Amino acid sequence: MFLLIPSMAFGAPDDVQERFKAMKKAYESNDMTTYGEALRSYLRDVDNADADVAFMYAMFLSENGEEASAETLRWANVAIANRHQWRDDVYTMRLQPLYKRRIEATLVLWKDAVTQYEIERTDDNWKRASRYQQLSSHYFRVSNKCVLSGDCGPYFAVEVDETPLCETIDPNRVATEASVGRLDISTVACLEGLGATQPTMRRWVRDILLDNAEGNESIPVWTRLVEWHSEAFGRHDLDILMGYVRQLSARGETSTQVKEEWVLEALKLPDVPADLQAELRGFLR
Repeated sequence: MFLLIPSMAFGAPDDVQERFKAMKKAYESNDMTTYGEALRSYLRDVDNADADVAFMYAMFLSENGEEASAETLRWANVAIANRHQWRDDVYTMRLQPLYKRRIEATLVLWKDAVTQYEIERTDDNWKRASRYQQLSSHYFRVSNKCVLSGDCGPYFAVEVDETPLCETIDPNRVATEASVGRLDISTVACLEGLGATQPTMRRWVRDILLDNAEGNESIPVWTRLVEWHSEAFGRHDLDILMGYVRQLSARGETSTQVKEEWVLEALKLPDVPADLQAELRGFLR
């Protein structure tokens, strides 16, 4: 957990200074309920764009279980949006923990959305699952680029565990788990990030993710794979598109228009074998 006394507290109005004293007292006495409420009320009543307090609140929420994921994501984004308030080491030491918490919160929300979609296959649940799927991929790429560019600095040994999200990927373990459809959601995100930033690994990542998708009947998993491959390689992949179209056709709950869109994408690819062309055209009837 973090406790910071933002620089604006010094010389601030008396009521604001009292708020910070209350935060400090609650934190030091381990009264986390009061501490969290002090942070929340400050953001609600005083300044909802204070990067320091938003940072502290996001860190606090991230320690309060999966049910706090939506609020963790909200306040992590507020702190990141106002990161211009930080300088030098303060900037680097706060940004990477925020990126990590943001990814973790989004993965929880995506997993929950996929579960809800599998229970009740409505358009709203589909859109929610797709939204969090896209956000988790985007946030992972942003974080990875920040670390690779040096803008986030090294992984500092601060008051929370700052081990990289994807410090080690064991190819043998991942391949074994993928073959039986057991890749967890965070490993999938790590693989996508590796494939996007390390060209030499793209083919291996593509094969692993395709194996995992083929062992998983979830349409959102297939949608994610199609979109990831297009972004990582700059083109579509026939095997992935065929698998996706077959899943859409077998499930029958996605609109004909969506299925036809991907069939036409597959037919545009060069050197599609005649038997697969015939199968694809059959989906258009």
